[in-house]
Amino acid sequence: MRRFATALALCGLATAACGARVGDDLRQQAVSDEQGVSRPASTAPSPSRSAAARASSSPASPTESSAPAPSRAGTTTATGWTAVPAGGNGGATDTGVTASAITLATVADRTGPVPDVHADAALAVRAYVAYFTQRFGTVYGRSLRLVELDSRTDAGETRTATQRACRSAFAAVGSASLFDAAAASTVEDCRLPDLRATASSPEIRAVANAYPLEVQPRADLVSLRRFGWAAERFPDAVTKAAYVHPDTAESNARVEAEMAATEELMGYRWVADVRVSPTEVNSGVTAQRLKAAGARYVAFEGRPDQAASLARSLRSAGWTPQVFAPDATAYDAGFLEQAGEALAGGWVYVGVSSAVVEEIADNDALQLYAQWLRRVAPDARPTVTGQRAWGAAALLVQQLVELGPRPTRAGFLALMPQVRAFTAGGLFAPEDVGGKRPSDCVAVLRAVSGRFVRFTPSGTGYRCGEDGLWDVAAARHVTTARR
Repeated sequence: MRRFATALALCGLATAACGARVGDDLRQQAVSDEQGVSRPASTAPSPSRSAAARASSSPASPTESSAPAPSRAGTTTATGWTAVPAGGNGGATDTGVTASAITLATVADRTGPVPDVHADAALAVRAYVAYFTQRFGTVYGRSLRLVELDSRTDAGETRTATQRACRSAFAAVGSASLFDAAAASTVEDCRLPDLRATASSPEIRAVANAYPLEVQPRADLVSLRRFGWAAERFPDAVTKAAYVHPDTAESNARVEAEMAATEELMGYRWVADVRVSPTEVNSGVTAQRLKAAGARYVAFEGRPDQAASLARSLRSAGWTPQVFAPDATAYDAGFLEQAGEALAGGWVYVGVSSAVVEEIADNDALQLYAQWLRRVAPDARPTVTGQRAWGAAALLVQQLVELGPRPTRAGFLALMPQVRAFTAGGLFAPEDVGGKRPSDCVAVLRAVSGRFVRFTPSGTGYRCGEDGLWDVAAARHVTTARR
């Protein structure tokens, strides 16, 4: 039971570790037969339980697929790198490489105390490999062979699966595990190129050869993207601001840095710093503290069910702030369903840095992912974590193409620092994957009538380069490029 509670807590701490799902009707509209052509749709993401998981409730046996590489756009064009070159491809150039195939591994939570929590990541990589196989076939004469490993929502199993990946695969791609801290030493020691969908722990984020496709705030550098838009649109509310977050060393340090930065730069005045247990289920006391403090802006970090519980408790206490801003994990239909009528009035805003699934009709990359996901798992739905896993696979192939016909792990890793502003063709906001520098890009959605609608910026895209980063040690503002 304790392990189950810990897993739930970790799910809330990872920014999008249990990411949003697209509803059945939206998916059906988005994925039109074999063309990936979608019709306009406006629907909330589907319920919290991973539909990707429902497509295969038990861990899949190792999947083998062949497919050539995508271009820098992430949707792949070009040729010239598909066939064996005139001088040959070097055969078995490194672990997981033969003359005819490159073995890749994905490590994801499929079973265990929180079953299927990251099945969406594994299925997204499977979908990408299938796409690559049909579209391109091979990269320098080698097919892609994918081995899917189940980390079972458990530290020991995560370590074991990662050890297997180190022994047999050229690289890990699209992995997502709540207990990824247990994989850190193994990934580091074997110098395994690890292009992860997400990184839940500071331990895995500190590994030089692990590259999450969603770059998280660092101990020394935090993003201010959650705060600038609210200061502009609700200047009075942020003068009575409160922060509710897990009482952990990492969260406490980051929140203190965010508070200092926003007070100095954006006019915030923090009236409450509410630290709760990561497994908190009773939000009544927290709601009363927020009411007593007169908080008009409330930032929240935690699981979607915790955010929903706090929204209900605030409504019951007769106190609804102007802005309730839970983190990106609340971009989930489960949050909308559990919060229910408490959301009336449109006072809940969620910032995201991945493609807005309600806007799939305008996003070719999201349509492509949805189309191929449907092919490999007909009942699965696109998710935020799945977007990152698909992007990880696209980036890996892009790097293999650039590396040339004789790939080595060392050569691959030498290329990674050059990867900046990667979007996988528009699946998410530009990420400095190679520099591991957080982004300040955000699209803010508003919960209205049981669905999410875009609040800012208008149209499409993200707010980038407006808010910047905060250098914790130097206590200074770091600007970022406008996009």
